[in-house]
Amino acid sequence: MKLAISIPTYNRKESLNLLLDSIFSEIKDIKSDYFQIDVFIFDNCSTDGTKDFIKGIYANHNNVNYCRNEINYGLLVNITKAMFTPISDYLLLLPDDAILERNSLKRIIDIIQSQQPDIVVLNRFDSFGDKIYSDIGDLFNEHFNKITWIGGYVFNQESFQYKNFFKVAKSWFPHIEYILNNRKMIKRIVYLKNDIVRKNESVSNNYLLMDHWYDILLYLDYINYEYGIKIKHNAYKKFLDMIETNLISVMSNKPYYLENKSKIDSIINKYPIYSFSSYIKLSIYKWVIMFLPKPVKAVLRPLRRRFG
Repeated sequence: MKLAISIPTYNRKESLNLLLDSIFSEIKDIKSDYFQIDVFIFDNCSTDGTKDFIKGIYANHNNVNYCRNEINYGLLVNITKAMFTPISDYLLLLPDDAILERNSLKRIIDIIQSQQPDIVVLNRFDSFGDKIYSDIGDLFNEHFNKITWIGGYVFNQESFQYKNFFKVAKSWFPHIEYILNNRKMIKRIVYLKNDIVRKNESVSNNYLLMDHWYDILLYLDYINYEYGIKIKHNAYKKFLDMIETNLISVMSNKPYYLENKSKIDSIINKYPIYSFSSYIKLSIYKWVIMFLPKPVKAVLRPLRRRFG
């Protein structure tokens, strides 16, 4: 059985090095003739020496496949290539700012062998025990605010036969769109507790995540209307709370705020701090638009983003 570890990357040579170290330290401890593990690196035309780094250190590794774009096609296209290109039985998607924890690959292989899941979600937040889902809607409603990071998805390739590259690549979240496109084939989802993968905290974080989180709110609408997956009010509220918390963290980081004041102020004006009243407005919008025809919805969605 083949497991492909697929990594989209761009200009993060040091972080990629740490990730690869964690992967190969895991691979060497796996004593199995049943599993073949290959690593695929999808370089989106990095300019920081990533190509020379990979060619220099991993040139003699038969299980390392380096794929470099001639031009930068953008993050979403590169993620989609990383999901669609490798030929394997299972595919583990990891970003270049992830690090595998000790014994993580062994645990993933044990799950694959014992449960044969369609998807394994390697979350980095929840410490409670593993959980199994048979419905994508239940997973999204409980954990969507934690699973938009691409760090940790294992796809059973047999369950992901529908590969619409352009539809997935133009989505805000290609890995989620990929799951939605194949939702009728997905019957078993394993959500693992947070001891498999973690984010590399040395990689600078963008404090202006409210822009990203607002896109997630819109994407929840899209899932509801486009795929008929009922997203509950609580899923929206989790993101409203996260947006408020993020704004507080921005304001409390004084050096960062002073350095980027004009940009931050413009975003705060665009996305005012969410309160219970704004949650009510969002809820009313959600229920009103649900009964409108699709052409009208397409017109109203940009207006909601503009006027809140």
